[in-house]
Amino acid sequence: MDGIIVIDKKAGVTSREVDNRAKKLLDESGVGHLGTLDPFATGVLVLGVGRGTKLFPFMEDLHKTYRAVLVLGERKDTGELSGQTLETKEVPPLSREAVRSVLAGFLGVIQQIPPQYSAKHVDGKRAYEIARQGGKVELKPQTVHIYSIALDDLSAGRITFTAEVSRGTYIRTLGEDIAARLGTVGYLESLRRTEVGPFKCEAGVDIEAISDKSLLSLEAASSFLPTVVVEGLQEKMAAQGGRLFLESEAPLLRVLSSSHHLMGIYGREKGGSYRCLRGFVGSTARLLKS
Repeated sequence: MDGIIVIDKKAGVTSREVDNRAKKLLDESGVGHLGTLDPFATGVLVLGVGRGTKLFPFMEDLHKTYRAVLVLGERKDTGELSGQTLETKEVPPLSREAVRSVLAGFLGVIQQIPPQYSAKHVDGKRAYEIARQGGKVELKPQTVHIYSIALDDLSAGRITFTAEVSRGTYIRTLGEDIAARLGTVGYLESLRRTEVGPFKCEAGVDIEAISDKSLLSLEAASSFLPTVVVEGLQEKMAAQGGRLFLESEAPLLRVLSSSHHLMGIYGREKGGSYRCLRGFVGSTARLLKS
């Protein structure tokens, strides 16, 4: 069983718990997820099944879209509703125009410090493990990209916004930073991931409802990549994981056989040839080195 399943994760479960449940329901040991969702968050969780996990390195840079509800006037240690209150602060009068102006200030490339309750590794431990034990770690700022951010609603001390972001972006931190620029503090009351690249929550299934019919084929799951169909000698070369000379300028593309089966993911070299980065045909279904 090879492919991708788009899960619509419920609140209150971890991404790892979803993995484990999928393994049991599908009777498949090779299951993993792309991009962890916090337990309180809901929405798109992309599961790889079998060789579907081999597509993950080529999906890591897909844009992610989130819809968040930010409560103003209170700060929590985890940055979300399950945490302990650390601070309360008055919320100044806010107009939609003022909030939109603040949100616009986050567009583009920004520096962001990951939250203490994050999965970042620090001296062999996860940051959240240290935080739960009462410790505090120094986390370095990281560069992230906010492609778009829009105000959906402003009412009763709450801001609802939608943001399209790069990998590594913490929406909890973004919410706290938005609150700070508005002159107060805040935490996320809810967070829903609505899209991961081409994978949307409308196509997601509940973990308890998954079956082999929920599976997107390797071909369907990789369709977001530029595509070249090969035949003849080129097809034989691709079957062996060999270099290909293709009429393309794309830095990364997928190669399909003449029968439109996925043969591999290829990367463009300096000389213009294409090298197989991951094969999906027989013995080439592994990282190829040449």
